Amino acid sequence: MLRRSLCSKAIAMGGTALAAVMFMAATSSVVERQAPELAALMFPMNASAKARVAEAQFTRGANARMDDPAAGTRDLDRARATARRSLTDHPLNPRALRILALADPQSPGTQALLMAGNRQSRRDTLTQAYLIEFAAKDGEIGQAMDHYDAVLRRRSAYRDPAGRNLAVALSLPGVLEEVADQLPQAPSWESLLYFYVLRTPESHSSFIELHKMLDATSTIPADISAQFSNALVEQSRFDEALEIAAMAAPAPMERRAFLQETDFRTAPQSGDALPAIWPGQWITPKDTAAFLQPIHGGGALINLPSGASGLIAYRIVALEPGTYAAKVTITPESRAASAFAGSEDENTLATPAIEARLTCARSANAAPAARPSGGAATGGDPLTVGEGCEYQWLALTLTETQTRAKDIFLDAVSVQPAG
Repeated sequence: MLRRSLCSKAIAMGGTALAAVMFMAATSSVVERQAPELAALMFPMNASAKARVAEAQFTRGANARMDDPAAGTRDLDRARATARRSLTDHPLNPRALRILALADPQSPGTQALLMAGNRQSRRDTLTQAYLIEFAAKDGEIGQAMDHYDAVLRRRSAYRDPAGRNLAVALSLPGVLEEVADQLPQAPSWESLLYFYVLRTPESHSSFIELHKMLDATSTIPADISAQFSNALVEQSRFDEALEIAAMAAPAPMERRAFLQETDFRTAPQSGDALPAIWPGQWITPKDTAAFLQPIHGGGALINLPSGASGLIAYRIVALEPGTYAAKVTITPESRAASAFAGSEDENTLATPAIEARLTCARSANAAPAARPSGGAATGGDPLTVGEGCEYQWLALTLTETQTRAKDIFLDAVSVQPAG
């Protein structure tokens, strides 16, 4: 009987001890990110906490080497020792392997340690960043792209800088050719490359070359090419924008078809030859308060909040040599917002003073400037198109500040030879 009682007590004590260990392990994991040293003390077998401690020691040592070499060396030695203890508890710990590799970067085994961590997990962002550098030095552009993919798929402080570096890297020797070879195989990093290229103007010249290299294969999605074409228009790189737009179109496009028509286009309908975003699209300035919505039939609905003024929207056109005037036609029956609000107030029914203006589009003026004139005319001054004015901005401008919120329908914006 006594023996059975002692066995029961032993089992109970063992269970209590096991529960205590499990509690300490769980608590250690919880505090690991904010206090890795405390986490390692609470549960000495927490390899991840030790790796974080080693990382902190490495960072202190690396930062101190310039001002206090002796202190820097001591911290780096501590980092190596802590990383090795972490690996004792958890072999192939990516963070600990990275610390060992970077603590002695000139060692022949540095790259091997990083690759060992990469094989264990691709989630250690700094390991991927250093492997990008090694792969690029070895001329292994495809491997570098794979490591870029691992960095860009994780939310971290390194994601956007890495994305921009990837986009700019297209201009480096061999990179563009490697990317052109791999894109037809739909690599995992394809969409991320497009995302950052579109947002990195320094890469746009290289992206133009990539389009030319891949034009016959239709590898780059049409919507990406169309967005890129529109970005080039905003940079006043008109010839290149038209070239890219022609590649993006599902059918051959006549230049006149999208640079001399002035309709407000909605999303492409069945059989349309134009992508949704293209050089003939009306562009709404980022700082405008107005909102323009194309409607079927080529017109547009414009929402003008109180206080709206200046430029509403603009687009690029290419007119033959001659003198032209632009004009806005507003639906007279709708009387703007009154059609929706049921208001009969005379001020509300007044049609806003919207002017259509033509100006030469040159590289020096990336977008047309608004010209408040205080008038109610719907047409701006005539423009003579000649040498040095191959492309033109067609802009819609409020000539006076809007005092009341209003919705208006635009039937059309027309460009006609001036009499």
